[in-house]
Amino acid sequence: FFTGVSEGTVGINRILKTMRVFKGNIVIEKKGIYAVENYIIARRLMYMQVYQHKTVLSADFLLRSIFRRVHQLIQDGKELNFASPALQYFLTESPSSKKRISKKMIDRYAEMDDHDVYLSIKLWAKSEDKVLANLCHRFLNRDLFRTTFMDKKPTQAHKNEIKQKTTKALRKLRLPEDDAILDHYICFEQSYSEAYKYKNESIWILEDNKAIEFSKAAETKNIIALTEPVVKHYCVHLKEIEI
Repeated sequence: FFTGVSEGTVGINRILKTMRVFKGNIVIEKKGIYAVENYIIARRLMYMQVYQHKTVLSADFLLRSIFRRVHQLIQDGKELNFASPALQYFLTESPSSKKRISKKMIDRYAEMDDHDVYLSIKLWAKSEDKVLANLCHRFLNRDLFRTTFMDKKPTQAHKNEIKQKTTKALRKLRLPEDDAILDHYICFEQSYSEAYKYKNESIWILEDNKAIEFSKAAETKNIIALTEPVVKHYCVHLKEIEI
């Protein structure tokens, strides 16, 4: 229920039974078209209810803010405690994405799991840096930010208005108010999703000994609608302010 699985139940067995190989390509027999249609719709629902869930977006931004703050403090020469040498490696060494992935990087990455991150956050919650401590306490106590979806892309004037409200809220919390700190407490982003990318990931339906692209073979307009990309603008911000 909490991951949207109940809405994402699909007839996998039905899809597998109607799979065929036609001229070197995987196709679905015409009788399996409804099972495939249900699968694509379920994928859209899963994406919207899980990956675009307001709480997920809020927690994701908060976690990124924590690591950005840690990285800034390390660059400023501050010493921080780490619960994991592997996590410390990635935050202190700052391996460039342009460099070739080394065996050491792979080994360090394989050593990490959720516990490394969580225990480190518990240590950072006692940091002398007020911003880092505040962010970590929010994560540990589930005092997350709020995610607000917007009907359209916010104007610069609207962004400035929200930033001013955030600055006042930070002042009440007795936290620094400069732009670098502000970026840890507010963000304007957008999500982009396509349930079915027929141009790059076509599904083929076998009908009358011909392979027909799925959106053309489907008898409903639902699939054609799902081929259109959906862009959602949103803002993650403090609960203390209203947008």
